[in-house]
Amino acid sequence: MENCSIYSHHIWYKEIVDSILSLVTENDLEITGEAEAWTAIVILGKENARKEKNKMTLTCRVRETPNFELGDPVDEITTNLNGMVNYFGAIATPKKVLLEKLIYKISSINMEIGIVAANGFNEIFEEIIFAITEKLEGFIFSNNNSILDAPDSQNGIFNENGDVILSNSGYSDVNDIEVLIETQYYSNQK
Repeated sequence: MENCSIYSHHIWYKEIVDSILSLVTENDLEITGEAEAWTAIVILGKENARKEKNKMTLTCRVRETPNFELGDPVDEITTNLNGMVNYFGAIATPKKVLLEKLIYKISSINMEIGIVAANGFNEIFEEIIFAITEKLEGFIFSNNNSILDAPDSQNGIFNENGDVILSNSGYSDVNDIEVLIETQYYSNQK
């Protein structure tokens, strides 16, 4: 089993489904709920030597109140994001501006997609993960696995190309990241 999570400031259910369907057929997809508000997606992969189909399951959590700032934890996702801010904020890295932007990006997250591949990630699952991450302008948090590997580290935050944004050892493949905020979330402010 392998897993990772995709994080985005967007709350785009249908766009995730569309990204998946650009790579697999509808017959390989089981959606729980409507395409515009699903709770789980199962993607069936190829059979292995024992005639068992590998499958990758996506589950979704969104903030109770979407926002571009984090504040105090009020639900499961903001509790998780606060922990992530504290964890990565404590990492020693020479790339201070990158770290600051990463903290802003984490704080603006509104959607979390948990991903689990029963028998590990394969090539099509890898393509799906990176396609969703790119579409959502997000990032991936993961322990090292067959597609994401942070040198000298056990976990990290990765971009849509699998490059390390920041690992827990302070390592990074990139010098800069883009932090985007949807203007609709400004209206949630008092």
